[in-house]
Amino acid sequence: SSDLEDGSVLISLRSAVHPLGAEKPQFLRAESYVSGYVLRPYHDGTERGLKLFLMTKTDVKGIIPKWVINFVAPRKPGEWIDSLKKACLDYQASHSDCTHLQKELEAFKVENPYDYEEATSPQQKDDQMRCSL
Repeated sequence: SSDLEDGSVLISLRSAVHPLGAEKPQFLRAESYVSGYVLRPYHDGTERGLKLFLMTKTDVKGIIPKWVINFVAPRKPGEWIDSLKKACLDYQASHSDCTHLQKELEAFKVENPYDYEEATSPQQKDDQMRCSL
């Protein structure tokens, strides 16, 4: 993620491999090719808030018919944003002083070894797949 001068936060992510999150054959795991969020604070007269932009390219995997995915997928981001908004408003209502959050967020501002992984070319991925068969 990155913080901008105007207080905006940019977040980009994708699926990754983690030793504690190995795939299990009995479950399908969706793959996020790329996802991103832009959180931009605004203050318009008496109203303050946060504008949120999100985008994602995800393969849900499995044998779900495309028409089902096309029917459901456009609704999910809006539902997620509504849930996030409700959770934020509920939190603010029950925690009028949010200054303690700054201290809690410090832990996420340091480098994490799982934030980045070695880049591999498509050919290297093909070679790895052949070796694992």
